[in-house]
Amino acid sequence: MQGMPHLYKASANGGPNGIIIAKSPGLKDLETDSPAQFGGSGDFWSPETLLVASISNCFLLTFRAVSRKSNLGWTDLWVDTEGTLDKTEDGLQFTRFVISARLRADDGEEEDIAVLLEKAKQHCLISNSLKAKCELRIEIEV
Repeated sequence: MQGMPHLYKASANGGPNGIIIAKSPGLKDLETDSPAQFGGSGDFWSPETLLVASISNCFLLTFRAVSRKSNLGWTDLWVDTEGTLDKTEDGLQFTRFVISARLRADDGEEEDIAVLLEKAKQHCLISNSLKAKCELRIEIEV
């Protein structure tokens, strides 16, 4: 791992209507638009869906990191995250995220895997950077 702090850069370009092109150095461009709930077509990634996807992705990557040290057997992790956007006193905000983690594990390791999933939630830097509540639901398949 590189020393801290880490710096990430991204930009966006668009006109009065239509698709926005999101860019980051060294990465493929990403077409984005407003979600259907805000009048967009619903056919493109939106800032809202990107944020929710970032939580799922970060949780899975964090679980990989914490589980490497444990020697526990697991084969697949599916992470579904649902974000609730609502009106608050401060305006529109995400007020809650629910991470549903379904993991396929070796028999007999369910308790240890559950502990590691909780640890991944505690250390997920994306969800930890947000002020909305974050809940974890766990399902383990053997």
